[in-house]
Amino acid sequence: MNKSIIFGNIVNDLELNNAVCRFTLATNEKYTDRNGQVQEKTYYHPCSIFGKQAEILVQYATKGNRILIEGKLASNKYTDASGQTKYDYRTLVNRFYFCPKGSGGEHAQSRPHQEQAPMQPPMQTKREYPPTTEQFQDDN
Repeated sequence: MNKSIIFGNIVNDLELNNAVCRFTLATNEKYTDRNGQVQEKTYYHPCSIFGKQAEILVQYATKGNRILIEGKLASNKYTDASGQTKYDYRTLVNRFYFCPKGSGGEHAQSRPHQEQAPMQPPMQTKREYPPTTEQFQDDN
């Protein structure tokens, strides 16, 4: 299975180019080194998103926003101008969530954005909790 889930901050300004948006997410990791000192390391994750989702991301997100992405890791082999073989690794995003500022991610109330069936409004049902005993009596 090839699945990536990343929660981070958008590093660069977002631009749409031929229905593709390439961007980078930054994530931070805190750890304690051998000397007992707390250290922080930042990781940068290159990402690409396509089509309508790319349009939505560019329209509503900006540099510094927190988002959670789901996708898959992809690699691309190419030859640079000097003739050296290079590899490009990036996450191909198939779903993303906007996260409120200051959220830790665990309790963020956000909606997924994916190019599938449109969101349907929730079913409206009216129930009384707990059910009354009259609802269970036979009409004999």
